[in-house]
Amino acid sequence: LYGRGQYEQAAALLRRAAEAYGFAGDPVQAAEMNNNLSVALLQAGKPKQAWEAARGTEAVFASAGDRKREAMALANQAAALAEMGRADEALALKASNGADAPPSLPQAPTQFQLVGHLRHAHLLAMTGDANAAASMLDAAIARIDEAHAHFRAEARQIASFNARMQGRIEA
Repeated sequence: LYGRGQYEQAAALLRRAAEAYGFAGDPVQAAEMNNNLSVALLQAGKPKQAWEAARGTEAVFASAGDRKREAMALANQAAALAEMGRADEALALKASNGADAPPSLPQAPTQFQLVGHLRHAHLLAMTGDANAAASMLDAAIARIDEAHAHFRAEARQIASFNARMQGRIEA
């Protein structure tokens, strides 16, 4: 449903799944469904409900030691706050998660990390901090350039390996 743009229908199913996991005694999966629910609600144009769905899920992931999903939960909350026009709160939430500075990334950054940089720049611009927003955009562009260079180098390595293997097969 979500993939077809039927966000409200997807949200209804995700809400039921979150409740079912909660009743089954699986708080981590319930929190995961609530985060997915938050994304669907945000896409449906319901940022307040999206924020309410994600609020508190970061604590569930933190108690489970799942740092990645904890960060994603906070990012979902920040996105909803930003859509509600509460950019200062969104930035504070990101900062509380250590997201106030670009992360040190090994090799190529992921699409999720790059989008995070761009969203952070948008939040900074919304709060009127044009210099910080420009700096964050520059950092994101630099990371994109690094990613392209990394992927080009990997493609050359794969092509070289394939050529060597092809030579062995023909011999």
